[in-house]
Amino acid sequence: MKTGEPRKQHIQTEYLEQIRSIISQWIARNAYKNSLITITKCELSEYGGRITVYTSVFPEHGMTGALSMLTRHGADIAEYIQQQQRNRRKPFLTFRPDVSAYQQ
Repeated sequence: MKTGEPRKQHIQTEYLEQIRSIISQWIARNAYKNSLITITKCELSEYGGRITVYTSVFPEHGMTGALSMLTRHGADIAEYIQQQQRNRRKPFLTFRPDVSAYQQ
């Protein structure tokens, strides 16, 4: 493991938690209330410009509509993230279902 690697991992984990929280705020303010959309985790691409956002939706049959809505508003969500973080660039967001949330 390289020197500084644990610190880098900690910073990345904190950053992704902030992103998860900011997206959750945007959903609470802007999404339709017919489904409960939860951001379960975020993953950063190797080069840091892309973030994959994993979601769970209740009821489950609302997943397609929720992912469609999030994808359609991806630019608005990225803009909101940039506003909340002030000095960061806008991320490119990809939304995916978190299949592990539905496994028993």
